[in-house]
Amino acid sequence: MIALTVALVLLLCWIGLIWFAVWRHAFWCRTTTRIHRHLSRPAIVVLAIALIALPLGSAGLAWSRVACFGGGFDTAIRSEQGECVGVTGSGRHFSGELGESSGDRARQRMDAVQDAITGENAKLADDAPYLTVAVLVPIDSALFGARLIHSLEGYAAAQRHINAQPVTPIRLVLGNIGALEQQWRTAVDQVVELSADPVHPLVAVVGLGLSRPEMAPMARVLSDHQIPMVADIATGDDITGPEPTPGFYRVAYANSLQVNALMKALPAIGASFENVVVLRSGNRDDGYSRGAATLMAELLNNDFKDQLPRRQEPRDFGPYDDNYRPANDPSFESLALTLCGASGGSGTVFYSGRSLYLSILLQQLQTSNKCSKVTVISISDAAVLSISDREAAEQPRWRVLEGKKALADGRVSLYYVPLASPITSKAEPAYELLHRQFQELGYPDSDLDTGYAINAWDALTVVSKWITFTTERKRPLTAREVFTATRDILRGAGALPVWSGAGGGFCFDNRGDRQVAPGYCQGQSKLLPPVFQMRAEGPVPVPVG
Repeated sequence: MIALTVALVLLLCWIGLIWFAVWRHAFWCRTTTRIHRHLSRPAIVVLAIALIALPLGSAGLAWSRVACFGGGFDTAIRSEQGECVGVTGSGRHFSGELGESSGDRARQRMDAVQDAITGENAKLADDAPYLTVAVLVPIDSALFGARLIHSLEGYAAAQRHINAQPVTPIRLVLGNIGALEQQWRTAVDQVVELSADPVHPLVAVVGLGLSRPEMAPMARVLSDHQIPMVADIATGDDITGPEPTPGFYRVAYANSLQVNALMKALPAIGASFENVVVLRSGNRDDGYSRGAATLMAELLNNDFKDQLPRRQEPRDFGPYDDNYRPANDPSFESLALTLCGASGGSGTVFYSGRSLYLSILLQQLQTSNKCSKVTVISISDAAVLSISDREAAEQPRWRVLEGKKALADGRVSLYYVPLASPITSKAEPAYELLHRQFQELGYPDSDLDTGYAINAWDALTVVSKWITFTTERKRPLTAREVFTATRDILRGAGALPVWSGAGGGFCFDNRGDRQVAPGYCQGQSKLLPPVFQMRAEGPVPVPVG
């Protein structure tokens, strides 16, 4: 708003200069003597420069805001590096930020879910004691795809349910932190401003994007301002740094917990150790992939060293940035050709890369390798293959249909840990509530399959419980007090509080990581999340003893 105000002032100055020039006849006299009689030559030069510079300066200041008026008028949204970023509380649509690969239907669905949130916000009276929560996401992330909409549907469903209960209502605002999350500072600065609202302050942030290096500074700034946060899908270990970040929690299983679950399931999976490779992204900044691969290799070398033909070291593919999608990958092709050599034996690939490249790997293993059987072991991003066939067809960039086809004859198999799944959550009371909200809002059941909507529900539900805890202690409802409540909840004597999530019961450890209940929550050994096999017709759980 300040930029637009300054732009308006410059524009008014420009109009004033034109009026002055006309009134003094500075540019309309017939002779140079006439000019000198009214203004000196230096003054005329300054006037001429000002007449050119002022409108240009005004346009430059205003353009970053005006360029983003296409989705609706909101001066908080501005253009940075070609993206409209910031936090909107006015219902400004972000569907225009979705890239061409998303398709028109995805934009329509994005508008619909934003309209549902805006409609719920509109029910809140100004004199009602509601609070604000921000959902920060990378709108056009190439790593999100259709799952962005699933996530927002989960938040819309959770808000609608919470606001129908006898608890403090929540107003949701949506913030775009940029496709690569590099414009997070703009959104976070606005979040900090919203937290200072004396009537309806912002008290928490949910979402926070994917496991990227930008999450660490973003979480530190929020923590420094004592704004609590719940990440919904970030799984990378130490994603906010080697030390715990106060106020940071996440409802997704950390990669280390996922990898341990996968290693325990290897006997049940029947994975072969005849030919083994651990595959990771060649992008050195991708801590999500490289950290998981390091742990995979470490556990293989420690727990299965007698069965391995050689010590395992992670092998790179790529590197690729998030916006590059090769039609074929020479690293995958080389792997497929050499994994089993000419022996025709069995092979196992431990893949810690992003789902953006998973289908290419599966296709290469299906068409180019000499193995009689190949088992691919992956972490939660493999759940992208759970999206519906319709969504897969509308967003071909992910090659989901091709990936599923590669699994059809069973020669290539894929195992992974889901973020969450209806398959293991249907008996959970919270999941039943989520499913009911989905039906009432008209969202397809298939949007629950990736787990993004389930985790979004759990993230906002956690915030609502924090608010209730703060209210019960008769403390002011501010971000600082809710931030304090998140720590005090964990300081109670005995067992840790268990959250009844739509994805199952869980608690938070001292890093803010999700742990499976009861297990660690009751002071016992950690329980592990479920392992699924992805088949061409869909996922099925793996029975692990």
